[in-house]
Amino acid sequence: MKRVLSLLLAAVLCLGLVPSYAAASAEPPVTDVTETDVTEMDVTESALIDVNDAPVTDGAVYTGSCGTNVRWSLDTASGVLTVSGSGDMDGWWPDSGAPWHSYWAYIRQVVIGYGVTSIGDFAFDGCRLLSDVTIANSVEYIGSSVFSDCRSLTTVTLPAGTTAVSIWAFNGCANLTAVRIDADNPSYTSRDGVMYNKAVTILDYYPAGRTGRYVIPSGVTAIGYGAFSGCNGLTGVVIPDTVTTIYDGAFNGCSALTAVTIPGGVTDIREAAFSWCDGLESVTVGEGVPYLADEMFYGCQNLKSVALPASLTYVGAAAFAVCGSLGDVYYAGTGAQWSAVVIDAENEPLTSATVHFNASMPAVSPFDDVPATVSYYKYVMWAYENGIVKGTSATTFSPNADCTRGQFAIMLYRLAGRPDVGGVENPFTDVKPADACYRAVLWAYSAGIIKGTSATTFSPGGSVTRGQIVTMLYRMAGRPAVTGNANPFTDVKPSDACYRPVLWAVETGVTKGTSATTFSPNRPCRRYQLVTFLYRFNEIMRYI
Repeated sequence: MKRVLSLLLAAVLCLGLVPSYAAASAEPPVTDVTETDVTEMDVTESALIDVNDAPVTDGAVYTGSCGTNVRWSLDTASGVLTVSGSGDMDGWWPDSGAPWHSYWAYIRQVVIGYGVTSIGDFAFDGCRLLSDVTIANSVEYIGSSVFSDCRSLTTVTLPAGTTAVSIWAFNGCANLTAVRIDADNPSYTSRDGVMYNKAVTILDYYPAGRTGRYVIPSGVTAIGYGAFSGCNGLTGVVIPDTVTTIYDGAFNGCSALTAVTIPGGVTDIREAAFSWCDGLESVTVGEGVPYLADEMFYGCQNLKSVALPASLTYVGAAAFAVCGSLGDVYYAGTGAQWSAVVIDAENEPLTSATVHFNASMPAVSPFDDVPATVSYYKYVMWAYENGIVKGTSATTFSPNADCTRGQFAIMLYRLAGRPDVGGVENPFTDVKPADACYRAVLWAYSAGIIKGTSATTFSPGGSVTRGQIVTMLYRMAGRPAVTGNANPFTDVKPSDACYRPVLWAVETGVTKGTSATTFSPNRPCRRYQLVTFLYRFNEIMRYI
């Protein structure tokens, strides 16, 4: 634990790399706080009590300095803490705290006025009742652990002027579901409320209150300090091949994670990246990863198996400490290569485990009805791991069930990266805003990928047919030219709407016929067939 504590203290001094999120157009526009929006509080001088002169009094207004030219004022009656002035705020250590720390139970709202250029380290750490934050556009830098453990925060909007957010700025904000960036900020972008820097594609923050699996967008090159720290609802994560660096504590305390795959392109992993992931049972480290850092999996008490690459040369101190369930190591190299790996101190669970040489992790399916032995296993897993499909239950995929039109629209929408649908009118009376497929249908309709079953209906619950699927994929591909003219199928006529899409799908290898002479365009498509189509389609289009 000494290493973990030292990591936390060191983190306070480090400036994190910032990721971001452009606010979705469906959200109300962000209004900057201007100089006239924040004024001195309407109280007399005698009503202001310096924090050093009196104990807490309900209804009183407290004031003081929090920077060379920055002051703060807390109205305990309204719960509003106002910071005004010009220049940088001071920063604090967690043991000393900001000057208003003693009054944290009164703080419901924070307003950072125009002219303030930074928010200091640990400024509002532990303000558990803080639920509303307004930050002026003049703020450029947000320090380390500024909103740490602010459990009542649900959303935070950072202004366009913000160019840096330090590490663990939102650590422990258990109910925070989104951090938004003013759309005018060119440095940041967003996906599903996750903040990452557009220019250098460093993922910096994942909302602690979010649940389920998350697919990190392809193109992200680094996962920042504590980006997922404390995300107890994160059940799975897909790390793309573009990631090369995983910083300290990136997934610390993600107790719901059960399996992790670290791609082979990751060449730099920092301390305690996956420490205290209590639910983690299996880890696969890709070929190319050179080392495992100190305390890498410290405290992963349920870790049972790990697959390690032949490229591994060093295992840091306590990388597998407190991993008492570790029983099997699947090592891609030989026994001689394994003996050359330097394993530092406090790794007894690793050194006492059974090592399988020239071996890889046995395939384990999350679905009881999709065993690793079936021909479509890799297609189902590709779609599942990339967040394109989900199971029909926690343990079933229902591969032979027919896929509906609404479900297929959702899959296409996810494959395309969940594009924005702001301003798109809904022509369909049978697709409601509360429906899971609502945004997907609007996007696909506006992009010309789908049409309704009538002018006003989409029939989201109807089965999607083989002919409809290839037609939608053909449109999504941009209606490419078909070079071959030979049609082998007797049940697909030149007058059919799916004629050219079928020829294109067969020509490109997206699908084949149901026999040498039939395509069966009107046959409903099963779920396992559909993910196979999508996998092959993605091989052509390279969405992910």
